[in-house]
Amino acid sequence: MNDSSRAEIRNAVVLIPAYNPADELVLLVRELKNSFKRIVVVDDGSQTGLENFDKVVALGAELLRHDVNKGKGAALKTGFQYIGEEDVVTADADGQHKAESTRRPYPWRPFLLLLLFSAKCLF
Repeated sequence: MNDSSRAEIRNAVVLIPAYNPADELVLLVRELKNSFKRIVVVDDGSQTGLENFDKVVALGAELLRHDVNKGKGAALKTGFQYIGEEDVVTADADGQHKAESTRRPYPWRPFLLLLLFSAKCLF
């Protein structure tokens, strides 16, 4: 990874929608916190695993909450609206995405920007 790619990734925000999170959420945030500008976690109306939200906030993550479960799409939309015009990398709270895969440079960035622009026009 070249210096330009590292800087681009460090300036991005990680968005993690979460519902009833397990310890994997805390592990993911711990691994990502020094590699990205910010980490935003959206609690999508969780009933269990609430202590894990306290742990990620203690690690420096920003927490948004839905009072009731609205689904992953709504949680992502809430996060995108909160983050605004910054570059965003999404990850799953269940450990599906490993921290190292989020730090890879993304050569498909022009396509991603077009997709994000299109999505923002819809919201």
